[in-house]
Amino acid sequence: MTAFAIRSPSDVDEPRAYFDDTSVQFRYFDRPPPKPLVERKLRSAWRSGWELSVSTFGDAVRRESAGDYDVILAEEIGTARIVEGFPRVVCSLLCLRHVDVDAIAGQGGRFRRWQLRREELTTLSRVTLVRTLTRRLERLVKGALPAARTCVVPLCLDPHLYEPVPPPAEPTVGVIGSMHWEPSRAAAETFIRRIVPRVRDARPSTKFLVAGWKAATYLGALAREAGVEVVDNVVDPRDMFRRLSVLVYTPRVGTGMKVKVLEAMAFGVPAVVNAEGYEGLEAEPDTGVSLAGSEDEVVDATIELLSDSARRARSIRAARSCLERAFAPEVVADALVAEAFGRL
Repeated sequence: MTAFAIRSPSDVDEPRAYFDDTSVQFRYFDRPPPKPLVERKLRSAWRSGWELSVSTFGDAVRRESAGDYDVILAEEIGTARIVEGFPRVVCSLLCLRHVDVDAIAGQGGRFRRWQLRREELTTLSRVTLVRTLTRRLERLVKGALPAARTCVVPLCLDPHLYEPVPPPAEPTVGVIGSMHWEPSRAAAETFIRRIVPRVRDARPSTKFLVAGWKAATYLGALAREAGVEVVDNVVDPRDMFRRLSVLVYTPRVGTGMKVKVLEAMAFGVPAVVNAEGYEGLEAEPDTGVSLAGSEDEVVDATIELLSDSARRARSIRAARSCLERAFAPEVVADALVAEAFGRL
């Protein structure tokens, strides 16, 4: 098996080492340099999401796929576009961006939503099978593409890679996420404007923070005015989870499973979320994650987790157990083979 990946700022030997005892061979590529401005505009006007397809990364994937293979697993829309029309392609759908841009009113724009919808649906219609992470994503795909073949296999997170962190000396509540993604930015804005003042009134000693890529760019002024610390461009999420007593994540809209919520469960940080943040966890009887149906419930659950050590301990134990039971590599791999690869 060959895995193609774009090189990240972190050490590329780390993910490779995880697969030392397997037959997976990694090939890394640098992120494609930008095309000339006119070419970028023309290509995007016709159909966005083309960058990887016309890069050396895309060329290498197609050359490899021209030979013998059992399955091509494309881990997002951009990589699936490279192999549109190839047989036995499974595309993992992590979220639907054309839905998510509405998390912040006025940020998407009608043309941008049309571009994203066209990019996503045309690719999904040209692969063999769409692996969605949640039932909601499956319903959205089938509603737009009734003929699409779909299955549901959740996100995988290996609990053994996450050492639980001790609670910080100072009680701290925060949001972590890539703030250029509209749902995370919306969750952070709601947190700063609506949740922070009420928790601060009840627990004056509590500290607050928002952290993630582009956090200072999008939220710096708002956070400073509210007395909330901003941590920009987080390289290792472990550093941020060490500082949190409670994670709060309540976007207005946000499709797919939320990695930050799963990581909070793995690191032993209690999480308070709304239905959007809880997506993909619904089938589990006890996740340890506090599901809040209103702003009042978000505030009450956050204060209770800060105040009640027994409640906090129960949440941490249940969350870890849920990860091992439902989202560990062995469980998800078996589901992927049975639900996706087994149907090709």
